[in-house]
Amino acid sequence: HDTWWGRLAFPVMRLILQDSAAGALSLLRAATGPEVLGGEYYGPIQRRETTGPPEVVTSSVASHDADLASALWERCEELTGVRYP
Repeated sequence: HDTWWGRLAFPVMRLILQDSAAGALSLLRAATGPEVLGGEYYGPIQRRETTGPPEVVTSSVASHDADLASALWERCEELTGVRYP
């Protein structure tokens, strides 16, 4: 926040975005919710899906790209050194 635009932008962003703890709720619900089904995507439901409680929402078109998913999986294996058959 040490620049003029930081002092201007951060208060505005706090009005329209949620903090990291609230943002983590979608991941926690998807990982631990007893009602969650495989393949569901959870995210905030208010203000164009930028804030609010986590609910089932539609994932992006890119999230359904099998080639992109495969490339991401391979890159993660390279970076971590962990391989799954």
